[in-house]
Amino acid sequence: MAENWKNCFEEELICPICLHVFIEPVQLPCKHNFCRGCISEAWAKETGLVRCPECNQAYNQKPNLEKNLKLTNIVEKFNSLNVDKPPSILHCVFCRRGPPLPAQKICLRCEAPCCQSHVQTHLQQPSTARGHLLVEAEDVRAWSCPQHNAYRLYHCEAEQVAVCQFCCYYSGAHQGHSVCDVEIRRNEIRKMLMKQQDRLEEREQDIEDQLYKLESDKRLVEVSAILKVLYKCTFIQYDWKRLLKFCW
Repeated sequence: MAENWKNCFEEELICPICLHVFIEPVQLPCKHNFCRGCISEAWAKETGLVRCPECNQAYNQKPNLEKNLKLTNIVEKFNSLNVDKPPSILHCVFCRRGPPLPAQKICLRCEAPCCQSHVQTHLQQPSTARGHLLVEAEDVRAWSCPQHNAYRLYHCEAEQVAVCQFCCYYSGAHQGHSVCDVEIRRNEIRKMLMKQQDRLEEREQDIEDQLYKLESDKRLVEVSAILKVLYKCTFIQYDWKRLLKFCW
């Protein structure tokens, strides 16, 4: 019952443009509300007449975007309801025979959970140009933006952190920063680490070769010293024999 009430409540807090919970909501003179970043982007290329995306009300010039303080407070309280919420069990969307199995993987781009048996099935589905991005279901929380209801699929080059689309495009803390796809950055880091590992392995092999050479040199020195001792002993023995022969 509480979950149904919350879902109904959330529907009233959805921005008509981005279809996510409001971020810094502003109200137009026609009383419709939008995220500040969403409406600013929608009107970015307009120089004269602009219209409300909700009711099509026309304005001869862009109206001042007044922050809706009451709606902002409601959104903040609603977002606080999601803090420390126990993760719900997601089920595979491809299971057709019998009850769907618990999801083992989740595609962050498609937002589609799938069991281990249907991973390849999902990978064969049409995707965006960036392709699928499957992660372990237990790791999804780490990919979720703590401020917005979205996955962190971008990498901010300026601050070297993963961010969601709202952080970098819709009046977020990273707006205007240079960003790239998080999978591209992850592959770059993976290649860099592999190169470092190769260099470390080469260095380790060099050290082992040097140790082997030192050990070989040490044995040669020891053998050389023993040969010198034997050589001296041979001469001493020879001298003793001469001395004994002379005494007899």
